[in-house]
Amino acid sequence: MNAARKDINWPVILAVGAVLSVALSVGTPDPTDENIGNWFFAKTFFDDFKFITRAKAPLYQVYLTLFTWLPYPAVIVVERIVSTFLCFVAVVWLMGTLFDWRVGLFALVMTAPDVLQVVPGAQAFAFALTCIALTIRIRDPFPRTSAISASYALLFTASFLLRSNYLFALLIVAAWDVWNVWRPGAWRDVIAAARPIRRHWTLIAAGLAVLVVVANQSPQRWNNYQLMDETWVRYSGQVSSTLSQAISYYYREQHPEVAGDGFDSYFMHEKLFGNAETVIDMVRANPVLFVKHFARNLQAMVTSGVSMTALGQTVYNLTTYGRTSYEQTPKSLGKLDHRIVSVAFAFLFGLMFLFMAYRFRLTRDRREALVFFLGVAATAVIGGMLVQGYVVRLLYGFYCVFMLMIAFYTEWLLDKFKGSARWSWAGLVLAGVMALSLSQGGWARPEFE
Repeated sequence: MNAARKDINWPVILAVGAVLSVALSVGTPDPTDENIGNWFFAKTFFDDFKFITRAKAPLYQVYLTLFTWLPYPAVIVVERIVSTFLCFVAVVWLMGTLFDWRVGLFALVMTAPDVLQVVPGAQAFAFALTCIALTIRIRDPFPRTSAISASYALLFTASFLLRSNYLFALLIVAAWDVWNVWRPGAWRDVIAAARPIRRHWTLIAAGLAVLVVVANQSPQRWNNYQLMDETWVRYSGQVSSTLSQAISYYYREQHPEVAGDGFDSYFMHEKLFGNAETVIDMVRANPVLFVKHFARNLQAMVTSGVSMTALGQTVYNLTTYGRTSYEQTPKSLGKLDHRIVSVAFAFLFGLMFLFMAYRFRLTRDRREALVFFLGVAATAVIGGMLVQGYVVRLLYGFYCVFMLMIAFYTEWLLDKFKGSARWSWAGLVLAGVMALSLSQGGWARPEFE
């Protein structure tokens, strides 16, 4: 199955990355509300050396301080170029380690606008650190203890200083490692290999960095997950605020009469959940609303996941003209309900992923990659289910999985059609069609009625 791997041609890789980073970043729009918070706290960091809340990427905040001396709008464009290039190098290092470097580069270029540039920018860095963590585990047949520790340090940093939903990726990788040592006597081997403690300096440094951030929080009243004054709200904590805001937003969509200052976040929360402050209290106050919320998000996530590919987007446009309800698509070909398309193609993509997973089981490095990318996919599933199933920044992990699938099927098709020049060209054409089908789908917001 595997095409013959070649050493990564870094001059070519870096040249492509530089051109791609500039091409994607020129004309970069102004930062959105997500990135504005990081830029704001990056500016104030030099005044008090205090950090933004851990859930809003304090490491990204510190990183942005490197660019604050530049004038506007150069500061936005330069930061995007540098950030895109850094993430490109991290991701292509992994892809060139798992596959022939040309296949890995091809897959990344095909998905670059979606994988490398996302709001908030901290999410691309979290994925980049995850890629580095995986690469240092698989580049050697028998990774050293220090390499394993460093990979956990990177995952820990991504989870606690860049994007909190990457905690699920960390937990899945940890569960995989625990499973692999769960045999008689294996724990003693692990404990013996863990000594001396200096081997784990990277993990210790990551833990100390988190402690420094937690102990030096900015007193600014906008320093919270919603980046707004929350001294007057009823809920408390990141998850509670996220659920309250998301469910209130859906409620307003379903009840247009609910508008105006009389139904702001405070009163909407009071209307839906009473005086509940924690997630558990909110569920107890209105369990039915939570069930409806998760059901709607699941439907939206399926449709949005399919629409993240060019194949899904094309079929939606040909059959439903806007991906809305059956009644609202009188001009569609056969009035095909978009939910049928969503389920059918989600099933197809699921089978393709399972086939890839089946082939990945054959080698250690690809088994490790499968576990890591399942963790990345979990960040998308959890984010989409909890908040909103059609928000690109929450479903970002699906783009990363599609990138991996493009590389795998490109390699697989080229291997199946190798031989004569005619068949090789057929393999190239099919690989190109497959790559185009699984990438560059744009974004579509589904509606359910």
